[in-house]
Amino acid sequence: MIRPYYNLSEPSYSQRPAMRIGGGFTAAVKWIFLICIGVFLLQTILKNQPGGAYRAFEDTFAFVPMGRLGTYYLWQYVTYMALHADFWHIFFNLFFFYMVGGIVERRLGTRRFTYLFLVCGIAGAIAQGLIFPDSRTIGASAGVMGAAAACALLYPDMVVLVLFIIPMKMKHFLLILVAFEIFGASRGGNGIAYFAHLAGLAAAWLYIRYELRVAAFFSNLYYGSKGRFRGFTGGPKSTHIEDDTTYRTEVDRLLDKIFKQGTQSLTQEENEFLKKQSERFRK
Repeated sequence: MIRPYYNLSEPSYSQRPAMRIGGGFTAAVKWIFLICIGVFLLQTILKNQPGGAYRAFEDTFAFVPMGRLGTYYLWQYVTYMALHADFWHIFFNLFFFYMVGGIVERRLGTRRFTYLFLVCGIAGAIAQGLIFPDSRTIGASAGVMGAAAACALLYPDMVVLVLFIIPMKMKHFLLILVAFEIFGASRGGNGIAYFAHLAGLAAAWLYIRYELRVAAFFSNLYYGSKGRFRGFTGGPKSTHIEDDTTYRTEVDRLLDKIFKQGTQSLTQEENEFLKKQSERFRK
């Protein structure tokens, strides 16, 4: 359990450190909460019904590796994240998600954050199905782990209180989390989807590292074919980037800088450039 945070990435940190409990209920976080809680209540009702109502529900919406039941439901790669085994399963998943989800959503925007959550969840289902083809998987843990990894990558120097007591930078917390998951996976899991967790963490790293580059690539293809591409670095001495190659090089340079040094290393003009490109990708 973690309690954010003193954000060392913000210039005002030295003047007035911010102390917050969790990232708040942003749009996507709120809807994911409502869906998970609603589905859990439905699970609770179905478990108390006679017959095989609950089993049929789980067979339809939990992630069941292809062929195990003689059926294949593509939607299970997503819907399994809304199901949980018991109260403590959903409590800890949603608690952890509340701690980091809002922070990441405010940084990425609702749409990109939702994509991150879904990509990490799908990656978790694939990994778990490959390692344990005879078991079913439920829970939002892969998506939650992805949100935690994204938070550490975007705000590596943000300080959190682990177990509400131990101050630790988010990048160090992520390393401990990865080590814990690897240790659990090495012992076979014991009913916990450690491989799904690890896949969620890895997918988040890839998403944060390459998502903007992929979006830029397709944007360049579109604008290049239309002959309307213009890049802009912003600031009073504005620089227009006239060709796709130069633009991609600049985006790659800034993304590498963020990954290695954090967002606080960017200049005002570099921040404005990435902000303008991010707004373009959302259109």
